[in-house]
Amino acid sequence: MTMNTNIYIYANQGTDNVLYNSIKDTITGKCCYPDILINHGFTEDSICDKELYLKAESAMKQYGSSNCFFITYKDPESYIEFLNVINNVYPVTPTEYHDVLINDFGKDMLFSATMMSSLRTLLNYYCVKGGDLINFIGTFSAEHNLPVTTKNEGKELYELLKQEILG
Repeated sequence: MTMNTNIYIYANQGTDNVLYNSIKDTITGKCCYPDILINHGFTEDSICDKELYLKAESAMKQYGSSNCFFITYKDPESYIEFLNVINNVYPVTPTEYHDVLINDFGKDMLFSATMMSSLRTLLNYYCVKGGDLINFIGTFSAEHNLPVTTKNEGKELYELLKQEILG
């Protein structure tokens, strides 16, 4: 996932918060080593994954090894914290990672494809109005104890979300 023309982030939800400092191709044995030049709260580790190696090799050629981050995060809050670290180190307005946040937010609310589309439109409007999507999603998720357990609960929260954004 790309934040802007200078930064590349590959993020995948997993069981732990890990920032990969070595990515090994399981077939050839070749490795990529992203330069991690930031302070962060994730554990650093290596991974053997051919597909991720190919992405890393390509991204590091395009963006540079110190501008590429390959992470696994345990929950959306951890991902948001990592993005805040990146945003503080690289002070730009990263909007392209919003898709990951919106997708995770929609999954936590058990949304169908149609509801995801509506959510994306609503949150994009919120951003256009100048809202801080990272903090908004983090706060809303914490206040409403996401993830939900039923689709109806997700729909009810969507109505609250809509009221909060549109008034």
